[in-house]
Amino acid sequence: MQNQFLPLKIFICLILLQCLSSQVEDISGDYNKYISFHWKGAITSHSIIIKAFPQKSELQANPFSAFLFVYKRVNNKEIQLIQTFALNFSPGQNSVAEVQINSLAPKTTYYYSYLFSHSNILQKNDFIQYYEHNKVTEFTFRTLELALNPMNFTFGAASCADTGSTSSVFLNLKDENLTFFLHMGDIHYENIDTDNITKFYEGYYKTFQSPSQKQFFQSVPVFYIWDDHDFGADNSNGKSPTKDAVHQAYKEFVPYGPLKAKFPVDDFEAFPIEATKSITESDQYTLSYESDGPYGIFRSFIVGRCLFIVMDLRSFKDVIPNDILGKEQKVWLENQFKFVSLNERIKVVFLVSTIFWIDNKDEGEWSDYLQTQTLIANWAKKYVKNAGKQIMVLSGDTHAMAFDDGRNNYIGEFPVLQAAPLDSFPICSGGPYSHGVSVDRGQYSVIEVQDLPNDNVCIKIHLKKLGASLIQYDTCYPNSYPGTEGVPCPKLIVGDAKGYGWIILIIVGVLIGAAVLVWIVWKCLKRYKERKFLKKEKPLIELTESFVNR
Repeated sequence: MQNQFLPLKIFICLILLQCLSSQVEDISGDYNKYISFHWKGAITSHSIIIKAFPQKSELQANPFSAFLFVYKRVNNKEIQLIQTFALNFSPGQNSVAEVQINSLAPKTTYYYSYLFSHSNILQKNDFIQYYEHNKVTEFTFRTLELALNPMNFTFGAASCADTGSTSSVFLNLKDENLTFFLHMGDIHYENIDTDNITKFYEGYYKTFQSPSQKQFFQSVPVFYIWDDHDFGADNSNGKSPTKDAVHQAYKEFVPYGPLKAKFPVDDFEAFPIEATKSITESDQYTLSYESDGPYGIFRSFIVGRCLFIVMDLRSFKDVIPNDILGKEQKVWLENQFKFVSLNERIKVVFLVSTIFWIDNKDEGEWSDYLQTQTLIANWAKKYVKNAGKQIMVLSGDTHAMAFDDGRNNYIGEFPVLQAAPLDSFPICSGGPYSHGVSVDRGQYSVIEVQDLPNDNVCIKIHLKKLGASLIQYDTCYPNSYPGTEGVPCPKLIVGDAKGYGWIILIIVGVLIGAAVLVWIVWKCLKRYKERKFLKKEKPLIELTESFVNR
């Protein structure tokens, strides 16, 4: 009787095996087939944000589901799965998916990988089984220490790269083992001049289609602020026709933390009670002020005992005559400085200016807003320096790398770091700088923050070109790097084949070519006139010869 149902049992088993087999076959870990690129940012002690861009052709031709799995390694073979996310790619041409990973542990290394399927919703066990028997493309990040607690960390800062640059400088940056990277603008040079979000989407796509940039930006958390070429056209301001599109594009495509918050709240839940005491003293702050609407991506965030203040110097520039900050950002900025003075745990301020700060020759954009720059410097002195704390400006924009210990910063007298270009035509403006200037491609800065047991915080500066350190400084040992009274921007060198030199060579070549062309035309005209003259004189000559022969 039992043997009577044996064929049926075998048939059912075969069907189940086939179903299981087809399910396994429909799971893929081929990251590059399905994902064009992703980048991550807004890293804190307990969270991170990832933005992933699909391979558009694959998504349109053969729609798929994507899943992201976050895990910790127990050992080389065993993993502990932490969280699972289904990626919801936005419909339409500008497709992107956002993943917000929360409830993480501080100072912890996490890994994450993607799996893809055309017909299945993947679960925890699907990933574990796939991970055990197949190779996956693995990425990683490490959460920060609780905000306002001592932390040693290393970050990179730089700006300016031609659209889709394939320079090896990004691989040099990848090898620096950075806690995070601060991109200070001009991530591309599309110079968009229309209110078209798709153009900005394409600008990001072109940028990350570069193999070297894709490798770097997928490897490290990023804090990114725009400047003129990635906000609109060259020297764009708050009246740019791109203003709405660029803000929408930033919020859709960039991994970012809280914007325009009254205080650095991205790690607020982690603040100890004594550290937030200053927040309750609201009479010290201007908490009610006029809003500039949806515009502006200025923000602040805390890493260790350092406060990063990131200004947006494009969204409000010239909206009000002779103004670069706008109403809301100006009040917000002073509140950030007040936060430093009222919070004993903050030891260092990094003020991010996407346009170069030292401009003693009135060559740059701050010279047009000297009153605002002076106001910021006065706040820095009142709320930071007078409280015995450090402040350093980090700037981009001009395509040169330099450092000044404050002696040439007549507006503020605090150190200034200039880091550019990652890969764009070299040109130097502003200065002078106490510790030298380098004008070339492939340049960036690496900043080490060492929080010592004696409650002192040391900042070690390394300004590098393609991995080689050119300029160094240490705030705890300034005498080891004495510098000079001031190194000006070097004169333009025509031999710089990748800088403005090649432009000059082209111009000279065009002028020489034009001169040669003029000479050829002149010779041709002269010969033409001579031939025309001979044709007129020929009958007379023939008549004369005939008369003589007679």
